[in-house]
Amino acid sequence: ATGNHYSEREILGEVLEKLALYRSAFPKAILAECRAHLYNLNPTIDPYCDSQLHRAEELLGLTRKAASTTAELAFTPTNLRKRHWYWNMPPPLGMNGVQTRDIIDIDEAGFMLEHQNRKHGKTVSALRCTSEGAYGRGKKLNLLLAICGDDVDAMRWHEVWTNGGTTIIRFYDFIRRILDDLAANHPGRLFVFTMDNLNSHKNPLILNMIHNAGHRYVFRAPYWPVDGAVEYVFNTVQTRLQVYFNQLTTMNELRNRINLIIGTIPSFHRYFVHVGFPQ
Repeated sequence: ATGNHYSEREILGEVLEKLALYRSAFPKAILAECRAHLYNLNPTIDPYCDSQLHRAEELLGLTRKAASTTAELAFTPTNLRKRHWYWNMPPPLGMNGVQTRDIIDIDEAGFMLEHQNRKHGKTVSALRCTSEGAYGRGKKLNLLLAICGDDVDAMRWHEVWTNGGTTIIRFYDFIRRILDDLAANHPGRLFVFTMDNLNSHKNPLILNMIHNAGHRYVFRAPYWPVDGAVEYVFNTVQTRLQVYFNQLTTMNELRNRINLIIGTIPSFHRYFVHVGFPQ
């Protein structure tokens, strides 16, 4: 391009279609890889420049996003079939026909003080870039969280602890607390619990307790956390913790801040809609 005018050799037509196909197959590819791909398809023309590739991707409606990786096991025929069932079959195989307001999503997450430390900063060349803050490694805070998709009554239950993971006894007590709360505040109303395939989640004693209380349960497809609304709540918690990174120096401070963040989320309905449940 010269001045305020673009070069006449823009990426259009068949070449633009090939770029779109390549981006669909390799969404994490860098510009140099896209340029090499188009050149290898037709080595008789000069390689495209970065500005031409940028304009072509804008024309395709592509935007820059944070990248993520889905486990290869998610794409096995069995797990793809289970995911299809999750969205297209009624309980107990899937969530089709379940109202969003009647869904309770459950999962666990871990938070560590060292994860709040910023890795880079700026200072003069003669000085270290350092500040006071948490250092101890291995200090992990576990969070067990259940959220409801009801857009009027934003029900939530959570537990935070430091020693050990989610045992069967801990998960049993957690589910028992939820069931008692539902029985007291929503008698006769049927809910559907959805969760991943952690062993403690699938304990027969716990599943029978849910069923005997008049509710149902559906397991998400293995290796598909993107289908869990609660996963995005964990992301919200992590993002908001970053704001207080230099104020959290003890596990109690981290615990209190997590409790405050979870308690101040006004509604979880939008998280369920984001993953695909009806408005």
